[in-house]
Amino acid sequence: MNTYPTFEELTTLLRSLRPFLLDPTSAGEVILKHRNDFVTAADVGVQKRLRQALAERYPHIRFMGEEDADHTVDPDVPTFILDPIDGTTNYIFSYGLSAVSLALVHRHRAELGAIYNPYTDELFLAERGKGAFLNGSPIRVVEATAPGEALAAIGTSSYYKEHVDSLMAITRRLYLDCIDIRRSGSAATDLAYTANGRVGLYAERKLQLWDYAAGAVILEEAGGKITDWAGKPLPMTGEADIAASNGALHPYLLSVLKEYT
Repeated sequence: MNTYPTFEELTTLLRSLRPFLLDPTSAGEVILKHRNDFVTAADVGVQKRLRQALAERYPHIRFMGEEDADHTVDPDVPTFILDPIDGTTNYIFSYGLSAVSLALVHRHRAELGAIYNPYTDELFLAERGKGAFLNGSPIRVVEATAPGEALAAIGTSSYYKEHVDSLMAITRRLYLDCIDIRRSGSAATDLAYTANGRVGLYAERKLQLWDYAAGAVILEEAGGKITDWAGKPLPMTGEADIAASNGALHPYLLSVLKEYT
């Protein structure tokens, strides 16, 4: 038995969710967890399906999903980290930018990552030391050395609107310095798009481990860089402010974040 799931296994497993996720009846009842933070029957359904499938194949690996009550992570124990639908608000409104985000984390590092958008059928995959791929083809970050050569993505941390003033200041600066701004509503998607060179940099406050774990390894394997807003390595145990880039733009991004926070 493989220690980790293979790309082939992940591809089969995640793509099997597509009919369920694209069925308009799957959302079911929408529950408000916190301000602007929703959960649907589809979130719960995806998590249940993946937990069961992974437990059958990899019983030695712990599982933690966003919809669990207990979000503690022991860094010494290999753990699957799942966001069953990253971009639930998008999902509720059929916006077409939602993703299943699955990572395997061990010893403060993401070793394996998969981000799957059922609407576009795009599957981003990476394993530490083996490169990053989109639907089987290798991907790399954009070759931009100045902000004016790239798009920027920004997350609005909609659960924490008390940070609006600094967020808008950062957004304005990135808008003026970069080609333009993009806002997807899905952190996993923004990280995948940074890895694939669609955007050159991305920042968001107060993301949870299930938001960024898979994207972290995919981005790093594509040649990019991801840290917290102080430039420190991500904790891989809980909440973090995320700064992600193609690497060359990272000093610029950190300087902007430091100036306006």
